[in-house]
Amino acid sequence: MRKLILSAPGLAILIFLTLAGCNSRGGGSTGPGDNAPFKIHGIFARDANLTNDRDKAYFELTRNDTLFNLAAFTLDTFKVDTTIFTTYYRQSPPNFLRPAQNHVIHLVYSPNTLDLTTSLFMPDSFFISSITGINPDHTNPGGTQQANVNWTASANATGYIVAVVHDSAALSSQIDTSFFPDFATSTSIPLAAYRDANNQLRTGLYRIYLVAFRGGLLPFSGQSFPLPPNYSVADTNYSLTVAGRIVSAFVAKYDTIRVLP
Repeated sequence: MRKLILSAPGLAILIFLTLAGCNSRGGGSTGPGDNAPFKIHGIFARDANLTNDRDKAYFELTRNDTLFNLAAFTLDTFKVDTTIFTTYYRQSPPNFLRPAQNHVIHLVYSPNTLDLTTSLFMPDSFFISSITGINPDHTNPGGTQQANVNWTASANATGYIVAVVHDSAALSSQIDTSFFPDFATSTSIPLAAYRDANNQLRTGLYRIYLVAFRGGLLPFSGQSFPLPPNYSVADTNYSLTVAGRIVSAFVAKYDTIRVLP
């Protein structure tokens, strides 16, 4: 799969993943499907921060390591169209995803006897319930207060990402990653998230993104949150002829913290 690098400036990330099925050291097929002629990598996700285009599905299908888009692709009863980049993409309207429900993916290409049907649950809708440890108006003078982010549990999620993104495109930041079991519903933002590589305080508005996922995460068009560098998920075998990784996600509405001088 060609890697799509989607980044956002001024970010610090805390990753909550289950270790099973997610390989932070790099992915790759395992088992008899290593030599499968077809590989499928993709994600379907709902972003509660969006309105008209909040449901998205993005997939890359390769045959012998070359992008391939001649197969008919459906997600439940909805057709996923091909793009000029030889990939598959669909977004709402209309909304076509159902949080907490199982979704069926079907790929068929008769000349190569490609006929795959598989399914994956989508994480349920959820939200940031509170940010504690800082001022009630969500200001953090000097970036010295330890902010605790709390959220409701998302059914069917196998992990969460909390991404702390500075609102200014002129700023950059280090990335902090930590691994926790999928039942986590809170975390503390490290004070280093508000400082640059030279330990200088970066004041301003920070957006706190929270993402529940199942099976890992892959980038998609319009993604509002960053993924850490070198993060990948391991492939699995869907059939004797198809390997890869299909994942799903729900992006909760973001909250904010303003760091004052």
